[in-house]
Amino acid sequence: MSKYIAFFILVVSLNACSVDYDIGDKLVSERNFLVVNSYLSPQNPIEIEFYTTLKTDTGYWFQAAQNVRVVLKENDVVLYDAICSDSILSLDHYPKAGFSYSLEASYPNLEPIMASTSVPRAIDCKVRMDLDPEIGWSQRLVYLSDFKLSTSSQTSLWITSYKLFENEEIVQYNEIYANNILVDRININEGMGVLNPTVGSLCYDAFMRIKNTNLPKLQEIVFTPTHVGYYGSYRPDSKQNRVAIKLITASKDYDQYSKSLFQQKNMIVYDDDISAIIYQPIAVHSNIKNGLGIFAGYNESNHIFDTPKNNE
Repeated sequence: MSKYIAFFILVVSLNACSVDYDIGDKLVSERNFLVVNSYLSPQNPIEIEFYTTLKTDTGYWFQAAQNVRVVLKENDVVLYDAICSDSILSLDHYPKAGFSYSLEASYPNLEPIMASTSVPRAIDCKVRMDLDPEIGWSQRLVYLSDFKLSTSSQTSLWITSYKLFENEEIVQYNEIYANNILVDRININEGMGVLNPTVGSLCYDAFMRIKNTNLPKLQEIVFTPTHVGYYGSYRPDSKQNRVAIKLITASKDYDQYSKSLFQQKNMIVYDDDISAIIYQPIAVHSNIKNGLGIFAGYNESNHIFDTPKNNE
């Protein structure tokens, strides 16, 4: 009897999900917004991009917004207070670690927006890499240890790695193997083969993220970056001569925006995937009040190692 009840519930559920409801105009007549896109880092001068959403017959598009009224402050000191004639505000000023930044912007016929963020101090740690030319790349390990964190910090740590070539081309390693319970599993690839005895078979797509609550527990992390070439993937025409390890100290907004953007883009739903009816939509994080986009601070440190001769 129970199996018939279960079948009845399944049929009712599927039929309920297939009803053609009239959703009205609210969901297809969203108002236009001012959009901001800006990442503040001590490594780069300030740039803030402005767009507006534009409703068309086929949906919503983004168009560059010129003549935006902008007020930008650093620790309550005004850096810019004027109308930006271009769609990108560029200042010959580098953000400072430990400082706070606020943004106010207005555009004709759109609601004024506000946003604020801070630029974190870079997480400090020791970084070393196996450089023995006698071992193969799959056995080569990168070690991060002795982490120094700010006691009041709300930052997270993102780790990426890159192949550097003689002609100055850069290619990101698209797989990172690591066996550490503190690494976030949002981009983990399960079912991979064992790469080496230290890192095992736990493989992450392109990056590793250690969230804020796990950082104080992090003593050491050991990993092996690898690159898998796919059909049609870019292949530089020169020899690799260096390896770069990048540590990104992410503010809360930078971290949440990057995480949610990855999750949204990584959620693939196929037309014939019946389980899609229970998928929960993923909204990309935004800290723009009355608008869309992101205004977030981060910091980074890069560690460069020469490639052993037999790996060039």
